[in-house]
Amino acid sequence: MPDVIKLLASDVVPSSSFTNIYTVPTSTSTILKSFILCNVSTAEISVFVRLNGTSILNGFKIKAGDTIVVPVVDQVMSAGESISIAATIALVNFYICGVEYTTNDQNSDYYYSKMLGRGSIPSGSTVSTIVNAVSNSKRLLKGLIVCNGNASANKLDLWIAGRSLISQYPIKPGDTILIPTMDAILEPNAKVEAASSLGLSFYLSGKEVT
Repeated sequence: MPDVIKLLASDVVPSSSFTNIYTVPTSTSTILKSFILCNVSTAEISVFVRLNGTSILNGFKIKAGDTIVVPVVDQVMSAGESISIAATIALVNFYICGVEYTTNDQNSDYYYSKMLGRGSIPSGSTVSTIVNAVSNSKRLLKGLIVCNGNASANKLDLWIAGRSLISQYPIKPGDTILIPTMDAILEPNAKVEAASSLGLSFYLSGKEVT
């Protein structure tokens, strides 16, 4: 199957509980390209988004009448994985686009695209490996989403191949940021590490290049 550029989901964000709005089809992977949210109400609304259980928005506040673009930047999802979403008031429209491609098609432009790491960065400034070292492959880091779901400001530290590239970066309560790792090369046997003061969630995708 050729790469299919398509609308993945479009509707109104449901209130209260999380609702699954998109699931990656069998034998397919999906690259997220665009994720737009628009608050059509006259009140501020908090929005929550999870990529297969990992929070990329956790209580993010959208002002009345505002539109935001969620920084998904080529994040990769595998077959059976889902996007789920919720809001405090059901008056936020969403529009999500991406590319679906067959995982065994080596002719696909996205065949080597991978989810490299996702989950939690522990609290207490404990250094944690978020992308493990591999001995036989270089990897291209495309985009790192970091979400602070805490009610207090947080700080992030990040190391690539042992080199500190983010130091005590402040993240506001409920905020989500995109770390500019675009096209950084991770050599064989190198890893990515991170630490935070209060705990963060993250999602990082890229490509295998050898």
